[in-house]
Order: sequence, then C-alpha cells, then structure tokens
Amino acid sequence: MRTPGKLAGKALATAGALAALVVLLFPLYAVVIASFENNGQLIASSHYNFFPPSWTLSNYRSVLSAQGGHVLSSLIIALGTAVLTLAISLPAAHALSRYRFRVTGLLVGGLLIAQILPSIVIANSLFVLYHHLHLLNSYPGLILADASYAVPFSILVLRAFMLSLPRDVLAACRCDGAGEWQAFVRVVLPMSRSAIITVAVFAFLQGWSDFIFALTLLSGGTFEPVTLSIYTYVGEFATSWGEAMALATFAVLPAAMLLIAAQRYIAAGLTVGSVKGLPVKGFSIKGLPSKDYRRHPMRITRALAIAGAAVLTVTAAACSGGSGSSGVGPGGKVTITEFDYFTTGGGSQAITQFNKQFMKTHPKITVKRTDVPYADLITKILQDASAGDMPNLMMIDNPDVPEVAETGQLVPLDGMPGYTTKGYTPGAIGECTYQGKHYCYPMGTNTVGMFYNKAMLAAAHVSPPKTWAQLQADAKKLTTSSHYGIAFDATNDEQSTWQLEPFAWSNGGKLSDVDTPQFEQALQLWVNMVKDGSASKSVLSWGQDPDLTQQFLHKKAAMIEDGPWIFPELNAAGWKYGKQYGIVPIPVQRPGQKVITPLGGETADIGASGSTAQQQASWQWIKYMQQPSVMKKLTSTAFYLPDKPAVIKQYLKGGPEYTVFAKEIESAEPRTTQYGANYPKVSQAIWTAIQSAITGTSSVPAALRTAQGTISSVPKVSG
Repeated sequence: MRTPGKLAGKALATAGALAALVVLLFPLYAVVIASFENNGQLIASSHYNFFPPSWTLSNYRSVLSAQGGHVLSSLIIALGTAVLTLAISLPAAHALSRYRFRVTGLLVGGLLIAQILPSIVIANSLFVLYHHLHLLNSYPGLILADASYAVPFSILVLRAFMLSLPRDVLAACRCDGAGEWQAFVRVVLPMSRSAIITVAVFAFLQGWSDFIFALTLLSGGTFEPVTLSIYTYVGEFATSWGEAMALATFAVLPAAMLLIAAQRYIAAGLTVGSVKGLPVKGFSIKGLPSKDYRRHPMRITRALAIAGAAVLTVTAAACSGGSGSSGVGPGGKVTITEFDYFTTGGGSQAITQFNKQFMKTHPKITVKRTDVPYADLITKILQDASAGDMPNLMMIDNPDVPEVAETGQLVPLDGMPGYTTKGYTPGAIGECTYQGKHYCYPMGTNTVGMFYNKAMLAAAHVSPPKTWAQLQADAKKLTTSSHYGIAFDATNDEQSTWQLEPFAWSNGGKLSDVDTPQFEQALQLWVNMVKDGSASKSVLSWGQDPDLTQQFLHKKAAMIEDGPWIFPELNAAGWKYGKQYGIVPIPVQRPGQKVITPLGGETADIGASGSTAQQQASWQWIKYMQQPSVMKKLTSTAFYLPDKPAVIKQYLKGGPEYTVFAKEIESAEPRTTQYGANYPKVSQAIWTAIQSAITGTSSVPAALRTAQGTISSVPKVSG
C-alpha cells in the first residue's frame, strides 16, 4: 500500500528529475531558438527571448548554401575515426582479455593515463610530427588524430565486456577445431555486438565533434569540419550569431539521432560487462553460435578489411605527397598561397576582387587564398613558423607583426626592388617596422571615433562632445529608462585596451607607465560613466561589433566608440551619415589637446619558406596593392582608409563619413612601438585592470598599480 509519504517522495523525485532535465536541455533549446533570430534580436534585446519576436529562416538558408560541403567533411572524418578505432581496438581488447601477459596491467594503466592527457597536448605534439610526415591538412591525418583519442577508451570498454564473456563458449569453439581468428570472428564479435556499437558510436562522436585537433592540424582551404565552420562566423569586427547557431543545430542533429537510435545498445555495452554469465541473444544452449551469427561475422571481417585497406591506402597517398614544392609550374607559372582572416563582409569581398584583378594582370601567377577565423590566424602562422612552413603571403593584424617577425620567418622588404617608405603616413611605416627592418605594407588602416545619434542628441539639447567633461555630462543627459548615453568596449581582450588607449594617449599617458595620473584619469572617466548609469555594466561583455553596433542601431545607446568597419551595417539599416548619425573625434581631457588614437588594420607580409620565385611573386602582389587606384578600390570595398595621404584626399571625395578617421590617422600611433612582440602581455595587463576597476574589484589606482607591476617585468623592444 502506498503511503502519503512515499507518494510525496516519488513526486519530489520526479520533479527533481524534470528540473535536472530542463537544466541540461536548456542550452540546446537556446541554440535552436537563437538559430531563428537575427543579430539584432539576439544582442539588442534587454531581456532573454524564450520565443523569438519574429521568426526567420535566413540563417538556415545562408548555412545550407555555404556549409553543405563542411557537413560532408565531418561525416567522412567521423566514419573514418569509427572504422579505424574498431580496427585497432577490437583485436587489442580481445588479446588483453583472452591472454595474461606480464605487462597487461602496465598496458591497461597506460590506456587509463592516455585518457587523462588533454587533447591540446596531443594536438601540439602531432603538429610537429605531421609536418614531417606531410599529414597536415589531410583527412588521414585528422582521422588518425581523432582515433588516437578514441582508441584507448574503446579498448578499455571492449576489454571489460570481453572479460565477462563465458569462457565455456570459447573453449567449446576451440574443441570443435576453430582457430584463434575463427573464434574471434565467429564467437567474440557476435557476442560483443552491444559493446562494438557502443565504442563505434563514441568514436563517431569523437570525430564528429572534434574541434582541437581540427583547429591545430588544419589550415583551411582544403577541407573543414563543421565544428571549425561554426568558428568562422566569429570575426574580428563582426559575429554572425544567428548563422552560427543554425550551423550548430545542424551539427547537433546527426549526433542526437545517432545516440537515440543506439541508446539501448550503448546502455547494454556499458553495463553488461559487469555481470558474468549473462545470456547472449543469438547463441544456442550448447554455447555455439547459431546459424544467424554464422552468416554475419564474415561480413564484419570483410567490412573491417576493406575499411582498413582504404585507410592505409589514403594514408599512404597522403604521406607520399610533399609540402616543399617550389610553386613553379610549366611555362614558368608560379603558384603562391595567401592567408587572411576575412571570412565574411567587405574584407573578404575586397581580397577576392583584388586577387582576381591581380591574376588577370599577372597571368603567370596564381594566388590560392585561404581564409581562417580571426582568432585562429595568428596561432596558425606561429605554428607554421615553428615548423618552417609559412604561407607565401599573410594578412596579419598590425600588432602581431613583431611577434611573427621575431620568429625569423618573415622576409624583410627593404631589399625588394622598388620598396620605399615615401608617401605613406608615419604610423603606416611604423607598424611594419621591427628592429630597424621593414616587414610589410599595410593593406589599409583604421582607428576609432565617437559615433552619435543625431536625433537623440537634438532631443536632449546637447552638442557632440569635444572634452571629457562634455562627454560625461552629455552621456548623463542622454540616459533614459529606455537607453544609455554611451557604450564602449570593456571586454577582457585587446579590443578593450584598444578603446581606452586614445583617451590615455591623448592625455599624455604611455603604455610603459600606466600607474600615472594620465592613465588613471582616462580609466576613471570610464568607471564614472558606468557608476552614474550613463553606461551599462554590460560594457564588460560588449564587443565592438556586433554588440556596440546593435546597441546603436536599436537606439539602446546614444553614443558609441567604434570604427569605420561598422559602416556596412549602418548602410544596410538605411542609416545615412549626417542624417541619422554623426561622428566626432575621441574627446580629450582639456581643449587644445591633440587626439592620439591607436592605428588599426592589416598588413601584407611575405613568408620566408617559399622559393625565390614565390617570394618575388608575393612581392609583385604587394606592390600591385600599393598602386593608388588599386589601393583606393581595395580600401573602399573593405571599409578601410588608404595609407597614403595623397590617396586619402581622393578617397574623401567619395563620402564625408571618413573625414574624422582620416584626420585622426595623421597622428595615430602603432600599438607595438614600445614593446614590439611583447605588446600582447602589456595589453592583457591593461584590460585586466579595466575589468577590475569597472567591476569594483579594485579602485582605479590599485588596478593600474597591479597592471604596472606586470608591465614593468615586460622587456621593451624596438618596434
């Protein structure tokens, strides 16, 4: 008889289980719901939308047209990983369960230790090995890497299962004259069906969901798994969250369907090995395989043999290739490789158009372009530098030039025919200089300014700010219950340091001395605007784009600190310069101070690994980019500014919205002048101080003193 207490306990247990299920499934629900929303709905909303205000399928249309091939790549990798894992783990598990070696305990212990090793440790080790074996950027290489992580787990699961198989069955099979291979194929494999399906599913999921190995061992251009494709939607200036969520939904569906279909086998495979003598379906009372199982083992054997042969064949083919090609083909034609991180937007369009135009005017040169995610490019380049296998051309973010030049894998341009520093802005040449040598030309340049909503400022009867006092007062007046007066980027990354630098530098601050009044006053300005409610505390997590852009477009912020890279989004929304918005220079503390902003943009660099012909062809590519008409078209398509004052004058005739940025660039400074390759360490110390001060963890002076303690130990290098 059920008592009220038992019923209440059962109800509580059920409620707890349901609550746990909701918590576990909510991230998946959030991904699916977000896939039906655009960036504006995802970012600009002041609260979480459990259901989209308006549904859109545009994300799925975009993903289906662009990512179909990547889903197929993931399927090949996952199936290859599953087949290779079974081919290795099945005989290994049988041997470890059937025989007692002196080293059995040691082998099992080694397999357990292999499960503890982080995949990033294995990936970095494999990178060096794969470079010598020519397995980078290949299906066999990635399948082998994924299998190396899946095999130890599979052997342990299969061995535990096989240890529970009735020994009498194997003994009877041997008495009937079956050899070891026949016993394995006709008895062990059929009896281990649940365990085999379990490890096959887990190996498939390892290959399907792998990110670390793909990120480390692939450089893009050849093929790309779906996990890496999701990463490409996160760019330097823009993140397409809706499309990323749509692709994530596609990535989850096959894995979810596979798990649902195989759940009963997985449950049996993981638990039946703990109970000895459990009856196995398909076997007769005498312990010999039934007719049903006498037919299928040879199918399994043939499948494994064919799959193994295919893996070996593909691997051999991959290993037979080489990456050390001179790039020179018949008739003196030269092929060069070009790496950049313009995965979407104007930058991608600009480089694609430029490459087509260059190859048309240089018919003997072929450019093979590879675009990789922004956060991935510098890692890939440094890996290639360590292996001495650099791309011929790279578009590197200007603060990263010293770090790459320090490896010795960039070609100085000083000795190239026709190289000159004349006619460029000082900052453009400075950002390409490291230890007295010039390693690049900028593709274009940019910096930051203060965008403002003209209607909001007019309604509040305020003018665009020129000084800090005006900025703080205007931001306060512009703040209402429906929007903030200002928004800026105070995230825990370089963009936060980049946005604070113009305030500090214009006030006389230096990166080497951040615990000074000049730097303290700049950071205190930001802290004050957050404290008085003029800026949201969410600035701690809002990036430049799309976060600040969406806040501005949806009228959640009257002013934002941003750059010309947001023009495409403003144009797409129908916003016109001088009508809906205006731009002023970054305000200074006192009238008359000179605005000094950091210089942004990408640089064109030549890798040292190529042949002489490839290096000369790469130099032709860079020189062609410096022609005034080409530079003007390239930078306008990418929404950048040219690096030559003479070209800037022509450029401004096309639109006054660049005027503020053009004026600021005249005095803009490279970020790496004092610390060169060590600038990232300095930047991290500063953005950590920004976060500490705004969150209230530390006072502004205390936060900057801590940052100074770190910076003082960073050696200065000639930039």
